[in-house]
Amino acid sequence: MAEVFYWILSFVLILTLFCLLGYQLILLVDLEFDYINPYDSTFRINQVILPEFFIQAIFCFLNLFGGHWFIFLISLPCLYYNASLYVKTQHYADVTEIYNKLNFEKKKPWYGPSRTKSINLSAYPRSLLLGDSIFLQANPSYKPIEFMDNYRGASANHLW
Repeated sequence: MAEVFYWILSFVLILTLFCLLGYQLILLVDLEFDYINPYDSTFRINQVILPEFFIQAIFCFLNLFGGHWFIFLISLPCLYYNASLYVKTQHYADVTEIYNKLNFEKKKPWYGPSRTKSINLSAYPRSLLLGDSIFLQANPSYKPIEFMDNYRGASANHLW
């Protein structure tokens, strides 16, 4: 039951991260096409930066405590990058610099120094959907349940 809770929580965290990154990208594109002013755009972007960092940290430590070492190691550099930005107080978008750094800000979540976030956010849902053994096996004795094992009872043995 704990493994099911782990997969559901991981899926929700990844979906939330995707939504936050998409929201930031939409705000930056709106700013680029002058649909929104820089003050509103940076205010809205700065509101979602700390929740994004917090969700990334929860996801990283959830994998650590869940024993999913490969995903933990993939998400660890992104957590370090976010923590270093927070310590240096460079994690907020600046109103006066937003036009100069617009292309960098649009590419930062996907290609910048936090490249592992894009790898993590693309590899992990793939493992959820396809059931890759490298992602699913927290321990070497892990054996997936066969599809109809729970339905095979004494009365249904003649069907199999």
